[in-house]
Amino acid sequence: MEKLIKDQVTAQLDKHNLIRDLNMKGGSCTANLLMHLETVTKHVAVDVIYLDLQKASHKSLLQKLKAHGIEGQILGWIQAWLADRKQRVVVQGAKSETSDVSSSVVQGSVLGPLCFLIHE
Repeated sequence: MEKLIKDQVTAQLDKHNLIRDLNMKGGSCTANLLMHLETVTKHVAVDVIYLDLQKASHKSLLQKLKAHGIEGQILGWIQAWLADRKQRVVVQGAKSETSDVSSSVVQGSVLGPLCFLIHE
């Protein structure tokens, strides 16, 4: 299902030249992030780059998708896909408390890298 949604979102973004093809071919979040950082540092003198993933909220992602013409069932599906996410850390069998996830993208997903690029 994620692949179908990704194809629809990608087609909409490509139709309006809203995302660079170079970013789409990288595949992984890490590769795309490195390409983005390289682009930024070519155009700006940068000593340190801070990434504030708190600003990459699910709400802002949904607003950007809507602004790019993604709406209806596809937007609704993405909203449901992001909703009610939880996380916790397990280290050597010790588990942290579960907490809500309201920002960033789903790691290891098909749609996650594209959503990350939309936040760019």
